[in-house]
Amino acid sequence: MAAVALGLLALAPTLARAETLADRLESAARAWHEAGQFDGAILVARDGEVVWEGGFGPANREWDIPNAPGVRYPIASLTKQFTAVLVMQCVERGELSLEDTIVDRLPWYRADTGGRITIRDLLSHSSGLPDVPVEQYFDDRPEAEDPSWGVRTYCSEDPVFEPGTDISYTNTDYHVLGCILESVTKKTFEALLTERVLEPLGMKDTGVARRDRPLRHRADDYTESEGEPVNTPPYQWENWHAAGCLYSTVDDLHRWNRALANHELLSVPATETMLTPRTDIGNQGNYVALGSWVYPRRLPGSDLAPVLVERRGAIGGYTVLNVLVKDEGQWITILSNHYNEMIHTLPWARCLPLDLLLVLNDLEPEGPESAGDGGAGGESP
Repeated sequence: MAAVALGLLALAPTLARAETLADRLESAARAWHEAGQFDGAILVARDGEVVWEGGFGPANREWDIPNAPGVRYPIASLTKQFTAVLVMQCVERGELSLEDTIVDRLPWYRADTGGRITIRDLLSHSSGLPDVPVEQYFDDRPEAEDPSWGVRTYCSEDPVFEPGTDISYTNTDYHVLGCILESVTKKTFEALLTERVLEPLGMKDTGVARRDRPLRHRADDYTESEGEPVNTPPYQWENWHAAGCLYSTVDDLHRWNRALANHELLSVPATETMLTPRTDIGNQGNYVALGSWVYPRRLPGSDLAPVLVERRGAIGGYTVLNVLVKDEGQWITILSNHYNEMIHTLPWARCLPLDLLLVLNDLEPEGPESAGDGGAGGESP
């Protein structure tokens, strides 16, 4: 018995440290919720394992149903990271090349511009194509969900700059990529994603969100009007296609992040290609990789500047952020259903995700009192 007692005493400091980390993460997140600046679900991982996850605020205000890790949220432009992985899988299989042009894979696309825009340009938002008009995302006609119809209707305008010479974030690039994926593989985006990503990883709470189909355990989304929460307009989520049509949970996205970190979906060289910012476009491209932003972020109060792989998104009141600390086995996933731009200010300002990174690195969180005041400096994608 004495030996058992001594063994338990030896384990006590380790158990206490693990509990303290979870408590500190929960406390840091709760501070932002109690300040009225966050509702949603969060998962934080260290060394590839979940160290804390939780939810704050209502998933549905009419029924007072709480947010929680198992709640599903449309993930908006985080979809683009999935699309980039599918493209890189096609590259590894020899089905595509990053230097292929649009017309190499969509012969019906206008040749004068499509012959100058490469797959790499589309992945890194350097095509020059103007953005899809918002009307597309309210169109409830069946054809509006068809990616080829969308590309023919909205994604064939004149570029606003010479392809490959500048960066301009648009959904258009990923609408075109989704159409190319379907053309090359002869499968729908949904079927391709299910076969090559969702089923291999066991992601059973991820799929295409559709306005006309009930989605169990989905959080409703809200924005603000005169300081009060209001329901958002009836966006047709499916019309975002490969640019933003997916829903997921923080638990499923934990599987996704672990697969990216452990090279379960892509080889090490393909992953490095995908996560290497473009250096041929000058300073404008110094953080723009293929489907993600990749940049160092100095942590206030320290000399640490971890390299982050970030993918953010927003549709209506849904605001999402997925951040991996490159090569460190750490990641943070934040899915919110009450819009707040603060979640997207990680590169340059005090914010909830920065506080979670600080706690993960045994530093003190800054808290929400002066959120948005510019915070401590960092790269600013």
